[in-house]
Amino acid sequence: MNHTSQILSRIWRGYSITVALRVLRIIVNLVITSFLARELGQGGFGQLMVSMSLVSLLLCFSEMGFNRITVRELVSDEDGAWHTLGATFFTRLAVGTLLYSLLVGYVLALKPEHGSLVLIYGVLLFTHAGTETLAWFEVKGQMERLAWAQLIGFIAGSVATVVGLILKMPLWFYAVCYLLECWFSLSATLWLFHNIGGRMKTWRWSWDRARALLGESWFEIVSQLALLLLFRVDTIMVEALRGAEEAGVYGAAVRVSEVVYFLPGMLSNFFLSPLLQLKKSDLAAYHRGFADYMGMTLMLTAVLAACVAFAAPITIRLLFGKDFTASSSILLINAWALIPYAIGLVRTQYLAAEGRLWVNLPSVLTALVLNIGLNWLWIPRWSGEGAAWATLISYSVAWVLSSFVLPQALDTGRVIIEGFLRIPPLGLSLWRRFQRRTH
Repeated sequence: MNHTSQILSRIWRGYSITVALRVLRIIVNLVITSFLARELGQGGFGQLMVSMSLVSLLLCFSEMGFNRITVRELVSDEDGAWHTLGATFFTRLAVGTLLYSLLVGYVLALKPEHGSLVLIYGVLLFTHAGTETLAWFEVKGQMERLAWAQLIGFIAGSVATVVGLILKMPLWFYAVCYLLECWFSLSATLWLFHNIGGRMKTWRWSWDRARALLGESWFEIVSQLALLLLFRVDTIMVEALRGAEEAGVYGAAVRVSEVVYFLPGMLSNFFLSPLLQLKKSDLAAYHRGFADYMGMTLMLTAVLAACVAFAAPITIRLLFGKDFTASSSILLINAWALIPYAIGLVRTQYLAAEGRLWVNLPSVLTALVLNIGLNWLWIPRWSGEGAAWATLISYSVAWVLSSFVLPQALDTGRVIIEGFLRIPPLGLSLWRRFQRRTH
C-alpha cells in the first residue's frame, strides 16, 4: 500500500465517524432553527443572523490567522509545541479582549437595533482563544474524539433553545443559548485535551515567538477575514439595503446550505497534518496526496451541490414554511457556490503547506471588492437572489479563475487540474471500499 492509500484509509476511518456525528448535529440544529425562525418571524430571525454575522467577523480576526500555521508548527517542531500554543493562545486572548471593548464602543455610539444581541454573542471573544487546542487534536489525529466532546456542547445549547421555544422566551435568550453551546463544547474539549496528555499550565507567552508567527500570519488574517466577509457580508448587506425581514429570508437559505458547507472543511482538517508529515519523507507522494485531496473534494462537492439544488424547494417548504418560500431560489444558487468554496479550502491548505499563504491575498481581496460591488448593484433589485449570485461569482473568481491567471498561483491551478483527473480512479477506489464494507 502506497503512502497516499495509507492516508486515505486513515482519513476514511476517522472521517466517516466524525462526519456522522457532525451531520447528526447539523440536521438536529437545522430542525430546531426552523422552529426558531417560525417563532421569531422573518424580522426577529434576521436580527439573530445579522448579529451572528457581525460577531463572526470579529471572532475570525481574533484567530489572528494562526490556525493552519499552528498545525504546521506543531508537526515540524513537536518539542516546541507548548511554546507555540502559548504564544498563539495568549496573543489571541489579548486581541479578543481588545475587540470586545471596541464592540461595546460601537454599540454605545451607534445604538443599533440588534445591539444587545451583538454584545451577547461578542462575549465569545473572551474565550475563543481556547480553540487553539483544536490544532493539537488535528496533529494528533484525535478529531473523532474531539467530535464527541463537541457533541456535549451542542446538546446543552439545543436543550436550552427548545426550552426557550416552549416558554416563548425573548430574542436575547437564544443568543445566550449559543454561548452555552460554545462554552460547554470548549469545556469538554479542554477536559479531553488534558485527559490525553495536553497541559495548558505549561503554556507561556513569548513576544519573540508571537512576533515570528505574526510576521507570517498577517497574510492569513487578511485572507481569512476577507473570506469570511465573502461568506457573511451578503447577510449584512441584505439587512442594510432591504431590511431585517429580507435578511431573515436570506439567512434561512444560508442555514440550510451550511448543512453541506461544513463537509469540505472537515475533510481539510483530516488531510493537512498527514500531508505535512508526508512532505518530510516523500515529496512525490506529497504532491500526489494533494491531487487526491483535490479530487475527493471536487467529487464530494459536485454530488452535494446537485442534491441540495434539486431538493431546495421542498427542503425550504418543509423546514421553514410558506413565509420563507423565497429562500428556495437563494438556496439553489448557494448550493453551486459550494464547489468553488471547497476548491478554495484545498488551495489554502496547499499554500499553507508550502509556506505561501500570501498568494491568497490578492485573490480574496479582488473577490471581496467584486462581491460588495455586485451586492450593492443587485440586492436592491433582486434581494437575496442578487446576493447569492454575487457570492457564486466572487467565489469562482477568488479560488478558480485566479488559480489560472495570477502568475504566483499557477501551481494551484495545476493542483485543480490534477485533482480533476484523479476523480475516476478515486471514485472507483471508494466504490470498491464501500462494496467490501457492505459484503
